[in-house]
Amino acid sequence: MECTMVAEEPSPKRSIESRLQKRKRSGKIKATVKRLKAEMVEIAEQQKHIREGQKEVREKFEEIEFQCDELKKETFLISQQAASNQKRLNLMFKILKARDENNFHEAASLTQSLRLASPKSFFSFVNKIHMTLVECMHGMANWSP
Repeated sequence: MECTMVAEEPSPKRSIESRLQKRKRSGKIKATVKRLKAEMVEIAEQQKHIREGQKEVREKFEEIEFQCDELKKETFLISQQAASNQKRLNLMFKILKARDENNFHEAASLTQSLRLASPKSFFSFVNKIHMTLVECMHGMANWSP
């Protein structure tokens, strides 16, 4: 007597249930895949918007950095101009003092220094101020209460 294994054939009821379960699972998987694909598209759009926002922020930041550098340069130039103006004003007051003390040689020397230190447009402005101050000082010297 030979022993052979015979596989039992699945019952038709069981195979129908099995196929239905596979279809349900397959349908659920398809729905999940579809939902995940939709979420991935949405996430990709969000990432695109984030990248665009980051690009805009980076460009604005670079523009602000550029403007900051320009302001630093302008501030430096203004401070240099202010220092130069202060030197010129000091020379003018020394000239006035020398003239007031009738030291015309020193006044001439200081005036020459002022001419060398001043740009031409500034010098004409300084000359006007100088003449006005001289007139005021002479007027005050002659003034008595």
